[in-house]
Amino acid sequence: MDKGAPPFDGATKRFAKPKSEEELEIIQKNSEPLTTARTNKWAVAVWNKWSKCRLDDHKEAPIGPPYLLPSKDDLYHWMTCFIVEIRCKDGKEYSPNTLYAIACAVMKHIRNYCPELNFFTQPEFHGFKTTLDSEMKRFKADGVGLEKRRADPISVNDEEQL
Repeated sequence: MDKGAPPFDGATKRFAKPKSEEELEIIQKNSEPLTTARTNKWAVAVWNKWSKCRLDDHKEAPIGPPYLLPSKDDLYHWMTCFIVEIRCKDGKEYSPNTLYAIACAVMKHIRNYCPELNFFTQPEFHGFKTTLDSEMKRFKADGVGLEKRRADPISVNDEEQL
């Protein structure tokens, strides 16, 4: 027996106290990285702003957040419209990677409520995936989002000054 180890005290030391439902929800919520949570929240905010703008300007928009859409057909239709119509705040098109990230974040949000749904793999959403791929290819061909932000390399003079 290890002299440094505390004496065995039975099940009371071996197992933690039972967790409440609230504590379990907190534990599960903390499994998602903070940046992922922020991205998902931002993408849903883009959806909500797009939906409101579409309703104001065209009198036709999805009812509420994407997970409340009544059918896969409705979700397919509105996600396809969403991915083609959204733009940055300055009116420029999102980069292909950002557009894909928005689609992924909206899907992740929907899957919190409908875990079986995946519009990247389910055949009912083939047209959406084709539309997303087409938009991403078009943006790349137009040069949208191809420039990478990079720091200037440190010159020998800069290094000597440091």
